[in-house]
Amino acid sequence: MGLKLLIEGHLRPAVAVAIKLLKEKPDLIITFPIPLNLQQDLLDHIKEYFIDGKDDTLQTNLRKRTRIIPLGPCVHRDKNFYTLVEEFEPFYTDLISSKPYIAKNGMILDSIRPPDICMMDRTQALHSEALRTVHRITENIPVFVFSFSSTSLTLRILLRGDVPAQAERLSKETGRPIDEILMEFYQPNKGQVIDIPGLPSMYDYEVVPHLSPVMLAFYLKMGSRSYDSFQNCSGIITTSNWVYESQGTRALEKYLSETNRPLYVLGPLGLITPEQLKESSEERTATAFLDGILTKRGKQSLIYVSFGSLFWPPNPEAVWKILEILLERNIPILLSYNNQKASMPEALHSTLTLSENAFITPWAPQNAVLQHPVTGWFLTHCGQNSVMEALSNGIPMIAWPIDTDQPLNAAYMSTKLHVAYELIEVRTKNGLKPLHRGITPRGTMEAVEEEFRGILEKLWSSDGQAKREDAQEIQRKFSTLWDEDGESRKDLRRFISDHLS
Repeated sequence: MGLKLLIEGHLRPAVAVAIKLLKEKPDLIITFPIPLNLQQDLLDHIKEYFIDGKDDTLQTNLRKRTRIIPLGPCVHRDKNFYTLVEEFEPFYTDLISSKPYIAKNGMILDSIRPPDICMMDRTQALHSEALRTVHRITENIPVFVFSFSSTSLTLRILLRGDVPAQAERLSKETGRPIDEILMEFYQPNKGQVIDIPGLPSMYDYEVVPHLSPVMLAFYLKMGSRSYDSFQNCSGIITTSNWVYESQGTRALEKYLSETNRPLYVLGPLGLITPEQLKESSEERTATAFLDGILTKRGKQSLIYVSFGSLFWPPNPEAVWKILEILLERNIPILLSYNNQKASMPEALHSTLTLSENAFITPWAPQNAVLQHPVTGWFLTHCGQNSVMEALSNGIPMIAWPIDTDQPLNAAYMSTKLHVAYELIEVRTKNGLKPLHRGITPRGTMEAVEEEFRGILEKLWSSDGQAKREDAQEIQRKFSTLWDEDGESRKDLRRFISDHLS
């Protein structure tokens, strides 16, 4: 089996799937072709599952039956992301032909029999030429899109249809550049109501509350081709689950069934048990801080702030204002912050660094933070991985969505699941237009401060406690999905039976 990955945040759930597959089918061989600069990250995630002093069959298989093949650099560090398909073709040709493969770093990959199945990270599958490459080499091996996003986002993509074809037609009719038209698809502004099963009704511009230059560039190059990729794959494997978004998952399953293609629902994934957690010196420092706050302030007293490995709000001054309010209120903070994304004012950085109630780290051990009893709330961009990890630990959220599936998750969790408060006043540009739910953001710094102070008053009130209890109920339901008769375990076994038996 081959599993192709490109994005750092997708590594952990991919490894978790590999672990679960090897538990069910120990004779499986899993090949990871991966950008060169993510090779060590992937190895580190695999090592998380090694328990010191324990040498069982699973750990032996992890060492012997997972093959990591470096191909080339990655999108978020190098523009060559868009040519990775050129690296993939010779590798996959040799793999299919049972030939040895010499990687960029000189590693020689021994020949084995051709794979039974290819699973492509949704980000790479968006480059539809990669899918065509696989199908051109062989028509006998199924190619699945491995989606780490919400099923709601997948439905949104499918319901919009073939965006590049629509843009090309409009360009011919109007004479406008295709990229200009694609920009309007990326950040729609018509005020059309969109209805996605399970979600509240939203205006089209609510789906992109901020203009993200990184995501816009990605959309123009590749993201707009999502529909084509989903239409040409053999099926979809999603890391969402039936508990979190049952209506959306059911709708996606029905959509695929109309073309006799399966959906395998394998979430939630990526949780590491306390026994498995391996801490670097930086992580030990973070854990020591959490332990200290727990002793001084008690359980659920800390707010964890992180916007993931890729995103950061385009209006960082709103982030600084919120941090100032937390410091003023003496609320403990653990902040994941990389100064390459935004330059924090020196005075604020100094205050945070010197505060006994604050800890700043360029990378937070998220599982450890969310599992720690001191963590009360998670201020998050609402990326799918972060949402799944938070709810798997029963942690309610403060939602600050930016792009992709995040606005859908935020609206859903705040209005339907009641496990989050959504920050509305932090929106920018088209995001400041009236929301379908009857709110019109003012978008001023005064409004940001007023809204956040109001939310702070609720966090540890009866209203906040109700959200915590709802999150903990979802946590309880999540915990059954991988039981012997749980829905996710049954889907994993169905996948093995269908393609790997």
